[in-house]
Amino acid sequence: MRYPLTPGHEWSGTVERVGAGVPDSLAGRKVVGEGFRNCQVCDRCHAGETTLCSAGYEETGFTRPGAMAATLTLPARLLHVLPDDADLSAAALLEPAACIAAAALKANAVPGERVAVVGTGTLGMFAAQFLRAGSPAELLVVGTRGDREALSRGTGPPISVPRTSRSRTTSTW
Repeated sequence: MRYPLTPGHEWSGTVERVGAGVPDSLAGRKVVGEGFRNCQVCDRCHAGETTLCSAGYEETGFTRPGAMAATLTLPARLLHVLPDDADLSAAALLEPAACIAAAALKANAVPGERVAVVGTGTLGMFAAQFLRAGSPAELLVVGTRGDREALSRGTGPPISVPRTSRSRTTSTW
């Protein structure tokens, strides 16, 4: 992070105006944006590992002003246009959902395996949903938030959500 910092890396909004070289048709559109500002030319970027860009770490809301600033300026290539009727509050969750989806794909779980998710916060719930889609034999969600048990169950393979305290415990799973 670079201080002073204006946070806001999970956001959605409406384009007010565009800069040189950007189609005017983007103005007025609802969008979400990628946070990492990669170089697009290093070996890592070419391999699709843009979050590991060799040019260094630049991210909206961490090293650059985020969405809590009066205005947010970023390269048009990082924007993803949403449908006109998109709910911008819900769309703000697309960035963390995309991060978790990428992590779930990298986990390379195969159908029939036993899979565990540690944490019942927003990211843990996203992980449970994405991993459930991979048809695990069992999906274990571990966390301290009992209110998330019903949410994590949904439909799909057997799932268990042990309610643990923050103290250290031993499991036989």
